[in-house]
Amino acid sequence: MKKLSVILLLMVQLTLISACSQNETLTFEEQIKEVMVKNNYEFDSAWHFEIKGNIIIIFYDNKGRLDIYFIENSNGKWELKTGMGALDLEQGGYLTTFKEMGLPFNFTVVVHPEENVKGISVLGESTKLVQISPEKKVWFAFTNKPANGYEIEK
Repeated sequence: MKKLSVILLLMVQLTLISACSQNETLTFEEQIKEVMVKNNYEFDSAWHFEIKGNIIIIFYDNKGRLDIYFIENSNGKWELKTGMGALDLEQGGYLTTFKEMGLPFNFTVVVHPEENVKGISVLGESTKLVQISPEKKVWFAFTNKPANGYEIEK
């Protein structure tokens, strides 16, 4: 009987500890959402996260547009570093970083409105594909210098 009481007491304590720790621990996406909301940006969910050093690049939908933001891990805490603006997923276009953004790398993202595009290159370099849906594709690349529209090819 005494053993049963001890076991029950331990189970209750473990349940309480587990419940408390679940309330305190945020998922990665919840932490990102918290940073975005704190900086007055609407954020429901991300399409893609890309990690480059201590910076996370967030690709997400904002009312039919692709928004991209950079969040940096500074002393164990996520902080918004900068954003790139938005691309209309139907019209397409490209965005590229520049030195004044304070990023330790150059980054270009491309949305091409044609469904049948098989690939994109930026400054002659291959890009990575983020497939948002069967008809919506986003390509991005880390490059040695900022790109312009003439340096993006399909």
